[in-house]
Formats: sequence, C-alpha cells, structure tokens
Amino acid sequence: MAKKTKTIRERAFNYHVKGLTFSEIGKILDLSPRTVERYSQIDEWKAKANPVSLPQRAKELRERGFSCAAIAQMIGVSKSTVFNYLKAVEVKIIASQ
Repeated sequence: MAKKTKTIRERAFNYHVKGLTFSEIGKILDLSPRTVERYSQIDEWKAKANPVSLPQRAKELRERGFSCAAIAQMIGVSKSTVFNYLKAVEVKIIASQ
C-alpha cells in the first residue's frame, strides 16, 4: 500500500511541476485538493520544483539543438504545445526590442 501512495505522490509532484493547481491534480488522480496540498507540504515541493517555467525550458532545449518532438517528450507536453511555447517566447523577444 505504501508503494501505491508513493507512486501517487510522485505523479502528483510531476503534475505540480508542469504547473497544474492542487484542484486540477486532485481531479486527475481522484484525490481531494487538500490531500494534494498535504503531499506538497510533506514532500516540500516548492524546494524541489524547478523554478524555470516550461516555455523557458523549451527555449533552452531548442537552443541546445533538440527537436520539438524531443522537447515535448522531455517536458511532458505535446509537440504543438512546445511549438506554441517557442512561438510565444520569440514574440516576447521581438516585442521587447
């Protein structure tokens, strides 16, 4: 039983890193949002979470030469989402010049 709970906690953490709220994670994993929040407090998700946003991470990986498909697999989103992230980052760079 403990192994199953650990697996759920790991899955919840992975969703948290992707930017989902406690409520959204709870719906996906069939848990209450309060349970997900407790997991975050016990496991100290804020300290473990990577502060770099997904669009920024996608941009960094693209600059290192990875394809959209490879980036999508690495960060756990679809290829079209990666394309949109890269497009949005490019627009922000152009707008700030």
